[in-house]
Amino acid sequence: MNKTLVGALVAAALSVTACTANDNDGAGDGDGNGNGNGDGKDGAAKAAARRLERDATAVQPAWTVERKMLGQPKVVGRTAVAIVKARQHELDLIGVDTATGTVRWKHPYSPGAQAPGYALSPVIAKDEDGTESVVLLEPPRPLSLDNPGHWLTPIVVLDPATGKERSRTRNVYAATPLDECGDEVDACLRASYGAGRGYQSLRVDLGTGRLGADRSGLSTGRREIARKGLFSSDDRPGEVIGVERDGKTLWTSPVEKLAGKNRTTDMGWSIQWDEKSDRYTGLIGLGMPRAVRDRAEAGKAYDFDLTWWSQNSFDGSTGKVLWHKDGVMAPCFGWRGDTEEEATSADPVRCAVSGTQRVKKGRFGTTDDVSVTVQGYDPATGTTRWSAPVAQAAGEAFVTGKSVDLMTAPGTVVVPTAKGPRLYEARTGTSAAMAPGDLFACEGKPVGIKYVIAFAAGGKNESRDRYGDPMIEQCSPDGTVVDKPMTVATVKDGGQEVDPSTYVMSRSSGLVGYVLPKD
Repeated sequence: MNKTLVGALVAAALSVTACTANDNDGAGDGDGNGNGNGDGKDGAAKAAARRLERDATAVQPAWTVERKMLGQPKVVGRTAVAIVKARQHELDLIGVDTATGTVRWKHPYSPGAQAPGYALSPVIAKDEDGTESVVLLEPPRPLSLDNPGHWLTPIVVLDPATGKERSRTRNVYAATPLDECGDEVDACLRASYGAGRGYQSLRVDLGTGRLGADRSGLSTGRREIARKGLFSSDDRPGEVIGVERDGKTLWTSPVEKLAGKNRTTDMGWSIQWDEKSDRYTGLIGLGMPRAVRDRAEAGKAYDFDLTWWSQNSFDGSTGKVLWHKDGVMAPCFGWRGDTEEEATSADPVRCAVSGTQRVKKGRFGTTDDVSVTVQGYDPATGTTRWSAPVAQAAGEAFVTGKSVDLMTAPGTVVVPTAKGPRLYEARTGTSAAMAPGDLFACEGKPVGIKYVIAFAAGGKNESRDRYGDPMIEQCSPDGTVVDKPMTVATVKDGGQEVDPSTYVMSRSSGLVGYVLPKD
């Protein structure tokens, strides 16, 4: 399984790190038309052209569940499982029949005591027989800070189709989100059995509700930062990165030796694991010098050099550094990989960046000499295959987090070039110009809810915003939200697939189901 684990970035002051056309031009000269490999093979060219095709047939919703959605649904069989706002500051998990839009069941849902930086999402896990279950934390009743057991919650296992309870655990203090365990059986989390008791990696037996130590998890003093055992140590100073699998440490390395000077996961991480090659690629911290980091953490103004972003790639079994590139931000303009979970790809895309941002009171100020170029590259070597410079205004919006990411078919990306938006095929750089009337799925604003957390500066309980994934909207190529019926292409790009003709997604109107016309 390929997944991305994204570390929440510390300190509000460090918000810079928080966080159908038919004129196919083929490979170009790097001026916004792409700079492909130019191998001239008809088969590859036709395949690239097919990836750029978009079906603009309009599609009306088959049904809508009019609820306040928190994030996107997960599909299990013929059921869509989603988080919705409930009573005042409370949440429910619902199961919806994807054929009719009927809400089959609902169950009270809690994010537990985990930090607000984790996005809320339904959790689906499998037992040893491959049977899928919905796994969640159940809030106490009454849901009030006056309730002594407010932060101790049972883990409940439900049948996805009926919502019927299969098992439940004793109460735990959940410090991290539930997720499937490293061996892809049962559900795991980091939790304790009560205040003042040590945290440990726990495994939930989905069939019985028994809790036990997760033997597939990491040793004490280590936190997972990517799949298949990649960890960072709790040592400060002296942080190390390494891989632990099946209880055995394969290797460790000082973080700066592996990722570069001034690097630490305290400044965030975003790392992908490729199962086929056992290769890790991504960001490990920012290269901010200590003096600059001190200013940021103190809330003072500072200049942020965009080349402090970087991309590292190293071997999972040995820790050998394969390549390193400074001045790289990824993901890039909403690019999606060509695997189901989008974490890895044979044909990835990144943004090469340079210039300076001025940050004041945790907010972006002016920028100097900002340059952004979208690159397709070879993940094995880091070598750039093709490049497309981004228009100046669009580049500045990208580095300041103000750009709108358009969702396209896997293996393609829309680049806002100086000559207008173009749709690129990731392997070859083949591209096609986009017309103003073309439509793309895009992400709206994340929907949040005030939910009390059990810890904050000063040791006081307080309400913090909890978020799920953003709602899906529809945009023109320049990122403007368009109020028009979805198209076949935007439904496929933005929705969760139930079957080849049925998709569901969370929109501002609620949970929406679509049935696509048959070919």
